Amino acid sequence: MFNMKTGTKLGFAALVLAVGTTVLWFYMTGTVGLPGSRAGFVIAWLGAVALGIFAYIRGTSIVGALPPALGVLISGVLLFTVYISPQVLDTAKTIKVGDTIPHFTAPDGHGETFDSDSLHGQLVLIKFFRAHWCPYCVGELRRLEELRAEFDRRGVQVITVSTDWPEEIAADRHLHGLQARMLSDPQLVVTDAFGLRNTAFNSAPPSDDAEALPVPATLLLDRDGKLLWIDVSEDYQRRSDPSVVLAAMREHFDALPLHRSAHKSVE
Repeated sequence: MFNMKTGTKLGFAALVLAVGTTVLWFYMTGTVGLPGSRAGFVIAWLGAVALGIFAYIRGTSIVGALPPALGVLISGVLLFTVYISPQVLDTAKTIKVGDTIPHFTAPDGHGETFDSDSLHGQLVLIKFFRAHWCPYCVGELRRLEELRAEFDRRGVQVITVSTDWPEEIAADRHLHGLQARMLSDPQLVVTDAFGLRNTAFNSAPPSDDAEALPVPATLLLDRDGKLLWIDVSEDYQRRSDPSVVLAAMREHFDALPLHRSAHKSVE
């Protein structure tokens, strides 16, 4: 009977632990359900790395050498993303409650120019996110669409701003289905006007060598463009549940007088 080496067994255990934990991680990401503490995930990935290392120490078969390598690689990548997830803002430049938003223009997902002056007279939710390649962003946008009836009842105009180019927006918006006017801001012009650039690693403008990103944030504006509420993600892997946004709309929008010209406008 074939006797599997101890190292090979440890290697397969490392891979199973790494893959199983990662699948759970991204399932919870897609539902904006990551726990407040990620310690359990971190411990599991560190355990997978340790098992992978011990597998090679104990010795593996030729076939058994691959699973521990994959387990260590997967776990290492996820551990690194947790390490770099904190976001840093220049708070002196960040828009604050009570401020009127700056005027801006940007191309939308169809390449048409959007002008912020068109928001006058409407209740507005602006969602800054990184890009459609970010699974944390896609999960949050998908969950926001669950508030569609609440948006429509209040006549809320939903706007998103990301680093995606217009063609990327058009190609990938099906990933979440959020009904919104989605704006392209690859050079972070709009992001910088609101003071929402992540300065953790690179405060310089994006270039071919390094791309800066916005800090994920949700803003509620009154009909005059004044900021009523802002929710900023201090960690890009942690996003607010839609119930938080709904509570903010009830508190800030429902206290405002009705306005007969308020209406929904989407792409």
